[in-house]
Order: sequence, then structure tokens, then C-alpha cells
Amino acid sequence: MLAAHLGLPAWAATLPSTAVSIIYMGLMGLILALSVLHYNRLERPLHRLFKRWLGVRRAPAA
Repeated sequence: MLAAHLGLPAWAATLPSTAVSIIYMGLMGLILALSVLHYNRLERPLHRLFKRWLGVRRAPAA
């Protein structure tokens, strides 16, 4: 029953709820890891490039 509520495939409904929870948390961990990797490898360098291109400077410390 838990598998259906989490949107997991039908075969996951045959597993105990603890196993389903572990699978679900593993998938969420994988998504988080891929998001962090994507940000560090792609978005951050692009932000730096556009900052340089636009001439954005950090404000002086007060």
C-alpha cells in the first residue's frame, strides 16, 4: 500500500513497507546527489562566466 502512495512501480507493492521506504529514500538521495553534482559541475562555472561577462563586482566590505 505504501508503494502506491509514493508513486513507485507495482512490483514494489509486494515488498514490506520498510523495504519500500529504503528504496524511496535511496531514490531521493540519488536525486539530491545528482542535483549537487549538476550545480557544482555546470551551473556554478556558468554563473562565474556570466558574472565576468557582465562585469559584476562584489560590494566592498563596510
